[in-house]
Amino acid sequence: MSRKALVTGATGFIGSRLCRELKKENWKIRALALPGENCDPISDNVSEIVTGDITRPETLAGIGDGMDVVFHLAARVLDYGSKKQFYAPIYDGTKNMLEACAGRSKRFLFVSSIAACGLGRHLKGFTETDIPQKSGIPYNDAKNDAEKVVR
Repeated sequence: MSRKALVTGATGFIGSRLCRELKKENWKIRALALPGENCDPISDNVSEIVTGDITRPETLAGIGDGMDVVFHLAARVLDYGSKKQFYAPIYDGTKNMLEACAGRSKRFLFVSSIAACGLGRHLKGFTETDIPQKSGIPYNDAKNDAEKVVR
């Protein structure tokens, strides 16, 4: 019996490669895509494509049902934008995904970033148990706050 995964951010740089590697390992993959998003590049590597928006909880009903693992990669990864533009998909979207998958999926894996650790200090040797610091940069701080929600 093959394992089942939900991948958010499946059309992105990391997500598309994750889908390809999961397929090699015979996973059944449900990819979450925004309405109207071009899914052609991942269509050969996923079992199912569902549309929804992590910032709109009403579009996520049943999204995590029966999944062994939810790989949550979706985020705003541009170099610019307001705090609200970063917090909506990263922080609010993560909360929405946690709620949509609670009790419906076996495991929730949140993909964060070293940017969540803060800036302006040396991070060599930094571990998951070290205390991250906010930097005032919306992407970094949204990832930092989303990590706290996931924990």
